[in-house]
Amino acid sequence: SGRALGGSRHDPITWALSFFSSCQLLFYCNNALRAEIQAIKIGMSMAIEWSNLPVLVQSDSLVTLSSMIFAPLDKSPNGQLARDIKNYMLQREFKPVKILRSQNMVSHCLANYARTARSTACWLQRSPPFIHNLVLADCNLHVTLE
Repeated sequence: SGRALGGSRHDPITWALSFFSSCQLLFYCNNALRAEIQAIKIGMSMAIEWSNLPVLVQSDSLVTLSSMIFAPLDKSPNGQLARDIKNYMLQREFKPVKILRSQNMVSHCLANYARTARSTACWLQRSPPFIHNLVLADCNLHVTLE
């Protein structure tokens, strides 16, 4: 799974590049939905640990984002992950935002890196060079928390 944490402050691109990005090899993940939910859960956990700011949770998976608000997965094998996400939402302001797959290239690149390098990594204050241009392209200057 891959994730990048950033947001919009006075200079959204600089802030997005300066916070953190990470990836994690998921050993026991049997489908894409579980990978998306785990990536969001891990990203939210890191956001709680490393920041006190509101966070936009962007995903190209509508089912995953719906699990943050509604209870469609509560009785599924992914139910515990969905409940964990809901508990995180009580601790911090997280706003789910549906984006197009083409706008989510940083996360997909990080997930691919974790899978092919069989690696788990976290980059604080600076994105790894192989996603720098993708971060710039993915940054949406018009998305803000309301």
